[in-house]
Amino acid sequence: MGVHIEGKQENVQVHDIYVRIKGNFEADLKESEKDLFDNLCRYNGLMNLLVIARSFIATTTAQMGIHPILIPMVDLTKVEIKN
Repeated sequence: MGVHIEGKQENVQVHDIYVRIKGNFEADLKESEKDLFDNLCRYNGLMNLLVIARSFIATTTAQMGIHPILIPMVDLTKVEIKN
């Protein structure tokens, strides 16, 4: 997953941040449970990664001496997630 943020003030770009994060989710499953696990990881796994990326961006930008960039929560049930 990648998060790209461009910040502008008065039409001047002041921030350009790109964070890429990857998760590996594993479970000991029966064959019949694999589709359920894939769907669970697609939404819950992505949400967990997004929480980590949001925290990293807020902390990193705060340490840069600027106002921290705070990314709002996202309702992933309304987002199309591609494989």
